[in-house]
Amino acid sequence: MLISLFALLFTAAPLVAQTTFEFGNDREGTSVYLSSKSRRKALSKALKKAGPEQIESSYAEATKDLTESTLCAYDIVADLRSNLEQRGVKFKKLSGVIYYLRSKSRFDDSVAKLYLHAAKVNRTKVDFSKDSDDVSKLPQYQELMKVFRKLETTKTKRCLDEVYRGVLSEVFKLSDKLKPAQFEDLLFEAFDANHISKETYTGLERARINELEKKPFNLKSYQKKIKSLRADFPLSSTPGLSDFVTVKIKDSKLSRRQRLLETYDGFQIAFMADSIKKLRKRLDADMATLQFFTGGVLDETKVLEPQERFRAAIKLLRMDMRTLGLNSFFKGKAPNFIDLMTAAYELGVITGRELDEIAGLEELWNPKKTFLQKYTVWVRALSSVASLAIPAPFGFIPSLGLMIIEATTKPTNNTANDLGLF
Repeated sequence: MLISLFALLFTAAPLVAQTTFEFGNDREGTSVYLSSKSRRKALSKALKKAGPEQIESSYAEATKDLTESTLCAYDIVADLRSNLEQRGVKFKKLSGVIYYLRSKSRFDDSVAKLYLHAAKVNRTKVDFSKDSDDVSKLPQYQELMKVFRKLETTKTKRCLDEVYRGVLSEVFKLSDKLKPAQFEDLLFEAFDANHISKETYTGLERARINELEKKPFNLKSYQKKIKSLRADFPLSSTPGLSDFVTVKIKDSKLSRRQRLLETYDGFQIAFMADSIKKLRKRLDADMATLQFFTGGVLDETKVLEPQERFRAAIKLLRMDMRTLGLNSFFKGKAPNFIDLMTAAYELGVITGRELDEIAGLEELWNPKKTFLQKYTVWVRALSSVASLAIPAPFGFIPSLGLMIIEATTKPTNNTANDLGLF
């Protein structure tokens, strides 16, 4: 197969028998990829060329032998195309097919994105007769050529992006001052001198053109993250889906959940979800007090009124957000409130129903409205969430609503100077 390449330099551990893996969708409602008319049109065109049964069976065959060790979007997409062609259906682009499979929840938007990108990479045209500069006088030239020759002798199968990153690592380890243009010429020289096959060169050149070294998030990292989260934070038997997490982020090509899974690791997601869990506990507490001590002796205990408890809980959440940004585990990442909500939903701390109650109040998300206008809308809308048994004047959903209002009306993160409790 064109996309499958032999591994380089690293002796992989023998593959052990693993349970066949299947993707699915247990969190997302309407796909971010089906929100535009052009994409829905591409889906319809795909169904006119190939019926649902042809698409479904072609994809099932492409993924039937998947294991966690062999997950590779480039191979799956190539097999999907091949299986469709064997059924007499040819597509120039597979995007409509992928949109259809996503609409049937065969996978979520994160996997759909990986498939769409893989399909683009697999279609990339490669020039086999390019003019290249002479690189034979480069330092370590013979050693650099050995790097490529080993691709044809090592028998361990690995995914295209993994192989390409391995090649880059070894090449730049030998010649750390190598320029990108020189690497391009070096790669072509390896092909022209028959050190690597046309198939291998095609794969590596497609990886180079599409800069796969800059895309560390792949099917294996996705599966590893989801598996770990589901093992540590199992969802209920009927978790439900939410459209909130598939809303596209402003000035970004990612949905809220895609950003979460691509930006944060499992530990970070757990920390973020725990902040919302703490908020819920604080709001559900029977009582909150302030205690004053002098010389170790309790002088006074003040019971907070409902409105005071509400404000204190919101303030504490903002302080938690600032602490997360300073935590060494986050490596300089500063999650915003929407990230926290998405993480909480991912781990089941917030239900889809609760998220959608808020997401349904479109006026809260209107960027043209002021804080006061949105706050007024939210106060009027409290009666619409009475079915969730929220005790006035504070509660979990109102708190989330207030945080959303502030998050969408203030241009910068308001946690930096928010260190006081009241």
